[in-house]
Amino acid sequence: MKRVWKAIAAVGIGMFTVWLFTAPFCTQKSRETDIPLLTLFTIEERREGAVLSSSEVAEIQEDTNTNRSRKQKEQKEEIIGTIYIREQGFEVRNDVESHTLKESIGWLPGSALPPERGSCVLMGHRNTQFRILENIEIGEKLIFESKDTRYAYEVTDIQILESDSALRFYAADSSKLVLVTCYPFYYSGNAPQKYVVTAELS
Repeated sequence: MKRVWKAIAAVGIGMFTVWLFTAPFCTQKSRETDIPLLTLFTIEERREGAVLSSSEVAEIQEDTNTNRSRKQKEQKEEIIGTIYIREQGFEVRNDVESHTLKESIGWLPGSALPPERGSCVLMGHRNTQFRILENIEIGEKLIFESKDTRYAYEVTDIQILESDSALRFYAADSSKLVLVTCYPFYYSGNAPQKYVVTAELS
């Protein structure tokens, strides 16, 4: 009888071990991509000396969307460019809604567009397009291509922030790319931190 119980215990421990190591990979994508990435961050933006909270930015965007023409609404998810990271190209679309981020990288409306001065904020999921950021290093080159024009950027800063920490985008004299995703890259459920890569126009 003891042998039977030992065998059952061994099988149970084995199954638990397999689940423990495979669960983060099996559940990560389905859980993360069901939640709009934007809701995981507190975003504040400084414009002309004023700091806008995430709710105020959302209200402004809502008003803007309401006043858009039908044609503009149809173009909401248009491809606005391609970002090349380690020679791999990723489409960038004109919003950061959950259904967009399931398929591509999203551009935060209201942020700058290359080569404009200021921060061009790009968001993506850690288990899809932005998984490549896991091994990014200071000094690496990023290319943003728009309308057959290429702009070269150099990675200048990498930060890991708590998800409840304010993510501020300040006015700048130079053009910057700010790539934002969740962190850690391998995590089951909603990751507790955010990974922010900043690059400046070369």
